[in-house]
Amino acid sequence: MIPPGMVTTVLGAKRKGMLTPLQLLCLSGLPLALYHLRGMLASGMGRPHAASRGAIVFVSGLALSLYPAIRAWRLTGAAACVVFASVLGMAFL
Repeated sequence: MIPPGMVTTVLGAKRKGMLTPLQLLCLSGLPLALYHLRGMLASGMGRPHAASRGAIVFVSGLALSLYPAIRAWRLTGAAACVVFASVLGMAFL
């Protein structure tokens, strides 16, 4: 992942608070890539309904979890919601 020393060296010490959300967003990269790949494969195999169902689950999971997570954990909660929604959307594809 991203070492804390790199953030303070490159961006400065006052940006230290973005480290955990940035690490979570980096973690969500793999599920999001697999989610989009599986959606394209489903559409290519003649099942566009599967890709649209995954998109609906992704957006619904993100929309329903975003507000409470931001209220509780601020930016870290928003980043965790992206991870949650990408894994949830991939599971329903």
